[in-house]
Amino acid sequence: MRDLTTLGAQYFRAHPGILRPYWTYTGPKCARYHCYRTVTQTLPLSVMSLISKISGDKKIIRQLGVVKRGIKKIDQSLSFFLKHTFDFATHRRIGEDFSSAAYVQLLMKGIHRHLIRRELYVDLPRV
Repeated sequence: MRDLTTLGAQYFRAHPGILRPYWTYTGPKCARYHCYRTVTQTLPLSVMSLISKISGDKKIIRQLGVVKRGIKKIDQSLSFFLKHTFDFATHRRIGEDFSSAAYVQLLMKGIHRHLIRRELYVDLPRV
């Protein structure tokens, strides 16, 4: 998990348009997780939603909905894969040229493109 987190952070630092988190948490859903989620996700989105509703900015309200659904989708997707073990039998051995770092970078590219889908709210070319 630590390597995945470190390599994932490196990937997203290298791609412009993705905001760098000021606080991260990797671990079980304990009090620290709920505090992290409230401070970094729930509270800021709630404040922005309130400000947008008061100002009547429907575009921002829609964008915040996209962000909220994206966070929920990522939480559900990652939770499933972190709580389950997958054993795939193969008759072929992993080649000596296999790079776990390159594999994690490929995973991050897939997360970036298919889960985060930044093209919905950041006007940058697709990865």
